[in-house]
Amino acid sequence: MSDATSPQYRPILHQPAGPGDSIRAHGGGRGKTQRPSRARQGERLTGQFEALKRMLDDGVGVTTALAGGDPELVVVFEVIDTTKDVVTAFRNAGLEPLLDVEGVVDDEDLGDDFARLRPADPYSEPIKRFLHAAFASRDAAYELVGLWRRYVAGRNMPPGFPNLTQLFHLLHDVRPWGPLDRIRATGLRERLAEQLADPDALVPVQLELWFRTSAERRLVAETNVRALIEPDGNWLGAAVHEEIGYHGIAAEVPFASLQALLDGGIEDAAREISLLRAPELLLVRPGGQHVGGAVDEGTDGSPGEPLAEGLGPPLLGVLDGLPATNHPRLTGRLDLVDPDDIAGDATYTSDRRRHGTQVAGMAIWGDLNRSLPPATRRVAVRPIMRPDPYIEVRECVPIAELPADLTIRAVRDLIGPSGSAPGVRIIVLAVADPYGHFDTLPSAWARAIDQLAFEHNLLFVLAAGNHAGPLPLSAAELSAVSGPDRDQLMADVLGEVSPTRRLLAPAESLNALTVGALHDDECGDVELGYRLDPWGTKGHPSPVTSHGRGIRRAIKPDLAARGGRQLYLPGYPATADVTVASGTALPPGILVPIPPDRQAYERGTTFSAAEVAREAVRIHDAITAPDVGVDDEHSVVATKALLVHGTTFPNSAQFGVETDRLVGNGLWTRDVAAGCIASQATVLYTGDLAAQTSVLLELPFPELIAGTRDIRSVGATMAWLSPINWRHREYRQAKLTLDGPSEMSARTRTLSGPEYRLSQRGTVQHRSVETRSAFAASKLTFKVECLGQAGGFEGTVPFAVAVTLEIGANVGIDVYDLVRTELLTRVRV
Repeated sequence: MSDATSPQYRPILHQPAGPGDSIRAHGGGRGKTQRPSRARQGERLTGQFEALKRMLDDGVGVTTALAGGDPELVVVFEVIDTTKDVVTAFRNAGLEPLLDVEGVVDDEDLGDDFARLRPADPYSEPIKRFLHAAFASRDAAYELVGLWRRYVAGRNMPPGFPNLTQLFHLLHDVRPWGPLDRIRATGLRERLAEQLADPDALVPVQLELWFRTSAERRLVAETNVRALIEPDGNWLGAAVHEEIGYHGIAAEVPFASLQALLDGGIEDAAREISLLRAPELLLVRPGGQHVGGAVDEGTDGSPGEPLAEGLGPPLLGVLDGLPATNHPRLTGRLDLVDPDDIAGDATYTSDRRRHGTQVAGMAIWGDLNRSLPPATRRVAVRPIMRPDPYIEVRECVPIAELPADLTIRAVRDLIGPSGSAPGVRIIVLAVADPYGHFDTLPSAWARAIDQLAFEHNLLFVLAAGNHAGPLPLSAAELSAVSGPDRDQLMADVLGEVSPTRRLLAPAESLNALTVGALHDDECGDVELGYRLDPWGTKGHPSPVTSHGRGIRRAIKPDLAARGGRQLYLPGYPATADVTVASGTALPPGILVPIPPDRQAYERGTTFSAAEVAREAVRIHDAITAPDVGVDDEHSVVATKALLVHGTTFPNSAQFGVETDRLVGNGLWTRDVAAGCIASQATVLYTGDLAAQTSVLLELPFPELIAGTRDIRSVGATMAWLSPINWRHREYRQAKLTLDGPSEMSARTRTLSGPEYRLSQRGTVQHRSVETRSAFAASKLTFKVECLGQAGGFEGTVPFAVAVTLEIGANVGIDVYDLVRTELLTRVRV
C-alpha cells in the first residue's frame, strides 16, 4: 500500500467536466398490462365508490377537519401500470392530494383483469403499482362518484380533469386507508410480543400523521389524536418538518389498548382499536429504536497509541450512543457534541456505553486486527441514544424522541449556523429501526436524511441493518455438508427467509450510501467448538445482513464490506430445527474497543458501515489535496463515487437471491485512497448539470493499450445527490444516467455489475466492461445525461464520475503514466 508521501504514490487524476448541452425529454414507455373494459370496471368498483360516500354520510371512521367543516376520509386509489399525474384532477374534484407512491406487484397478484400483455422473462420490468392517497370531504365524495358514473357510462371527463380517465381505466382498487394499513410494515405487533412479560407497562409509539399543508388543519389533527392518547396514555411531544412532509407524535399508550393485535386475526383486531381507526394517522410505529446489548466483557484491550501532534479537525460525524471517552483508544481523539447533556444521565454509566464506543473506535482504528494507523483527524460524536429503560443491556433512541426530528436537530448541532463541527462532510449512522422493514413507502427517517444530504452537501453512510433471528435449518443439517454443498444449502435458506429480512429504516435512503455486511474478517482459523459456520467457502454475504432493494427498487445496499463471520449454535432443545446466532465476544469477528478499556469481537452491518465511513475520510482527504484538487462543492459526490468505484461485483456468485440485494454494486476490495498502481489509471471527472442537459467525458486511450489483445477493463462509477419531492411517486427529482464507452462494441465486451436498468434507479451507477479485442480509438467516451423527475428541479446538480482503465500487471505497460501524460498534453493544448 502506497501513501501520499511515497515516491510510488500515483494520485487519482482529476478532470473538470465541460458545460452541459441541452437534450430533449424522453418519451414514456408502453403499458405492460391489458385493461378491463369500462363495464367491467363498473362491475368491480362502483360499489366501493358508493361505500366511500356512505361512510362520509354516516360519519363512520371519519374526522372533522375544522370546527363546523365537512367530515373527511383518506381515500386510496391503487392503480396498475400507469404513470399519469392526476394531482390537478384530484384538486379540481375537491380532494386534497396527500401521497403518491410507486411500488411493484407480482404478476400472479394482478388477477385476470390486469394480465401481463407480454410474457415475463428474468429481465422484464415488473408491473408498477401506484398508491394515490387523498383526503376527501363529503362534497368531494359526491363529485368523485359523479365522475366515476360518467366514466362507466362511456362519457368524456369534463374540462379540468386531466388523466382521470386513464386512472379509472387501470384502477385496481379504491378504498379508505384503514387500520391495517397503519401497522402493516411497522413492526408494532412484534414490539407488543416482546412486552408480554410486562403487560402493565406503557408501550412507546411513534405516530405519523398525514401531512397537511395548512397549519390550522395540522393543529386540529394533532388535537384529535391527542384526545385518543390521553388520559390513559402519555403525550411525549410532536414535531413538524414541512420540507419532508412530516408530522409526528411521540407517545406512550397502555398495552391493553393494543393487546388485541396479539390475540387473533390482525385485520379484525386492528379495526377494533380506536387509535388505529383515527383517519388522521398515516402510520403507527413502535418507539425507542434500539441496538443490541453486551453479551460478555470481552478481553483486555491493547493500549492506544500516543496522540500524534495536531490531529486535524473532524471531517466525520458519528450519530450513535455515547462513547466511553476515556477509553485508551479514544482519549483525545473525539469532539463530543452533547447539547442534550446525555453524558449527564446518571444511568448512562461507562459500562453501558458500548455501541458508541465501538462505532467511534472503528471510525478511528478500523478493525483492530488489521493494525492500521489511527485516523489523522478527530471524530465528532453527537449522541442520539440513551440507556434502554426496558432492557438494561440495550441502548435506544429515547422514547420521547422521533428519529427523523432528532436526526435533523443532531445534524444542525454539528454543522448548522452555530454548529460545533462545521467541517463535517461525512456522517455515519449505524443505528437502524429493528422493526422498520422497508415496504414501498420511504420512512420519515430516510426522507430526513435525503433532504439533509442534498441541502447541506453531506455523505451519509448507513448500516443496512441486522436480522439476527434463527435460521430455519438444524445443526445436524448444517453439519452434514461442507464446502460448496454447504454454500448451496445456505443459499437456499437465504432465499427462503429473504422476504422477512428487508432493509431496516433508514437504510432505504436514496442519497445515502447504505452498507451491507460480508461474512469475512481478519481472524483466520479459529476454534469453533459447538459453533457452526453457515458458509462452506469464503466470499459470501453475512447471514445477518439486510436484503435490498430500496425506494422504487433502487439498488440497496450500495456496497458490502467486511462485517465479521457470524457463527451459529444448535437451537434449544438440541433437536430443534433451527440454528441461532452465536453472541459471544470471542473470535471470529471484527475486533473493536468496548468500555471501559477492553476490546471484543463483534459482527454485523454496524461495523461494515463504520469501516466504510473511515475509508470515506481517507478518500476525501486524498482527493482534496493539492495534487488532485477537487473543490468542496464536489468533494462529497466524488467521495461517494470512489467508495463504490472500489468494489468488485461477484457475477458468478449464487447467494439464494439476486446478488445486488445482498452486496449492492459489489464487494469493497480496493483501497482507492492509496491511489493507483502502474497498471491502472483512475480519472475523476466532476461537474454540474441542469435538468435536460448532458455532457461527454473523454478518457485517453493510448495506442499502446488500444492495440493489445490482453484483457483491458474499464470501470465507471457515477454519483450525485438529488433533491427530493416527497409528495411525488418518483421521489427523486434529478435522474442522472451514465453510458459508455461508446467505442467498445457490444459484441466484443463483457459487462460486470447489476442489471443495467436497476443501476439507474438510485444516486449511484456503477459497472465495468472487459475486452480482449484490439481496436482503433484514441479515446473512450462516456455520456452523462440529467433529466428532471418528480416535478423537476431548479439550478444544477453536482456530480462525479470515476473511470479506471486497467490492464494485467504482467503485461508491463505503465497505464498510469500513459494516461497521465495524455491528459497533461490535452490541458496544455
